[in-house]
Amino acid sequence: MIREKRIEKELIGGSTLKEVAEKWQLSRRRVASIKERAILRHLAMKHPEDVANDFQVPVQSVLLIQYKAQSINEPFDVDMAVKVNEPFDIDMAVKIKLAQLISQKIGALSGLKKGKTINNVAEELGMNQRDVEAIRNLQIEKEYRSGKTTEDIHQKFHISEDRVRNIRNKRILRQKKEGKSVGLLAENYKLSKAHVWNILRPNMSIHLQPGNVIKKRVITSPPVSEKIKKEVLDQLMLGIPVKDTAARFQLKVPTVFEIRNEAIYTWRSNKETTEVIAEKLKMKKVAVQQTIFRNDVAKYTGIKRKIHDCLTEEQAIRVRSLIHKFQTNKQISESLGVKVTLVRSMRERMYRRRRSKLKYNRITKEIKEKIASERGKLSVVGLSVKYGVSQNTVRAILNRDQETKKRKKMAKQKKVQEKKLKRMKEIEKAAKKKAERKYIQQIISTPSSRARPIKGKQRS
Repeated sequence: MIREKRIEKELIGGSTLKEVAEKWQLSRRRVASIKERAILRHLAMKHPEDVANDFQVPVQSVLLIQYKAQSINEPFDVDMAVKVNEPFDIDMAVKIKLAQLISQKIGALSGLKKGKTINNVAEELGMNQRDVEAIRNLQIEKEYRSGKTTEDIHQKFHISEDRVRNIRNKRILRQKKEGKSVGLLAENYKLSKAHVWNILRPNMSIHLQPGNVIKKRVITSPPVSEKIKKEVLDQLMLGIPVKDTAARFQLKVPTVFEIRNEAIYTWRSNKETTEVIAEKLKMKKVAVQQTIFRNDVAKYTGIKRKIHDCLTEEQAIRVRSLIHKFQTNKQISESLGVKVTLVRSMRERMYRRRRSKLKYNRITKEIKEKIASERGKLSVVGLSVKYGVSQNTVRAILNRDQETKKRKKMAKQKKVQEKKLKRMKEIEKAAKKKAERKYIQQIISTPSSRARPIKGKQRS
C-alpha cells in the first residue's frame, strides 16, 4: 500500500509508466493497474476532468476506466439508460458521458460568467453544487496556465480577487500534497518557485501528521572574513549585481545575500531609514522592507517590525457596505473597531477596481463620430442626453473634432502648395533644358570662317 501511494505520487508528478516501472522494477502492466486504481480512488472525491488533469491523461481515458470498473460489478448503467437484457457497450457509454460532461461544463461556465451563484447554476442545470464548483476551479487553473492575471479572472467569474487567490492556493496545496513538484506548479500557474514556496510554507503544518518533520535544505558555506565582507558591501554599494559579486570573490550567491542582509539589519538597528539603506545598496525601498519583514531579526533589538493586520471576510463586507453609505474612514473605524489604515486600504482597493471597470465602459469610436456628425443639429445638452455622456465629454469631443478638421485642412493646403511649387520647378527645369538645347543647336548650325580642308582629301 505504501509503495502504491509513492507510485501514485510519482505518476501525478509527471513521471511516465516506463520511468516508474524501471525505478520500482515492475512491469508496465502492473504500474498501469496501480494507476487505474489510483484514478478510481480520486474519482470518488473529484470531478473526472480534474482527475484527468492531475494524472495528465484525456478525460475519455478516465471515463473508460470508470465504466470498466462498473461493468465488472454491474451488468448495466442506469444513468446511461442501458437495459438489463442488452449488453453493456462501454465505448458508447463513454461517448455519452463525455458529451454530457462537455454540455454541463459549457452551461456551468456560461452561467458563472453571467454572475450567477453556484447554487443557482446547479439548480438550473440539475447538477451537484460540488461539480459546478469543481468546473469553476479547474477553469480558473486553466486561466492561470494561459497567462491570465488574478484581476482578469475575478472580473470574468464575478468573484473577489482574494477568493480567486484562495482557490489557487488551495489547489497548489492539494496538488503538492498529491505529488506535483514545486517546479511543475510554478510552470502551471505562471509563478516563480519562490512564490509557490511562500504559499506552501505557512500552510504545510496543516498537512503534517504527528511525528512528521519538514526537511529543510540547509546551505552550508565556509566563514567569510570581515575584510571580504567589507569588499563585498563596497561592490554592492557601487551597484554591481549579486551574481557578479559572488563570482568575483568566489562565493555562493546565498552567502552574498547573507552579507547584504546582515548589513541591512545592522544599519536599520542603528536607526537608519529604509530610504537611506536602499540608496546605499542601489535597491528598491520595498525590497529592503521585505528583507526585514520576512527574516528573523530577533537579535537586532533596534528593529521594530510592523504587524500586517487584515480584515476578516465579515469585516470586509461590512466595511464595503459602510463605504457605499458615504461614511468616512474614521467613522467606519470607530463603529467596527478596526484600524483606520485597513479601512483606507479597502477604500483604495475598491477605487482601483472601479477604475479598472470604467476602462471597459469608455466611449466607442462610433459614438464619437456620431456626436461630431451632429454638430449644429443639436445643442451640447441634447447630445449629452441622446448619447448618455456628460456635457464636458461632448464639448471635448466637438473641440477635438474641430481641431482634427483644422489640421487636415492645413495639411491639405500645404500639400497643394507643395504640388504647385514642384510643378513650377519642373517647368523651370524644362525651360532651362530647352534654352540650352536651342543654344547648342545655334552653335552647331553656324559655319566657321576659319574652317580648312583636311590634307589628303579634296573638297567635293
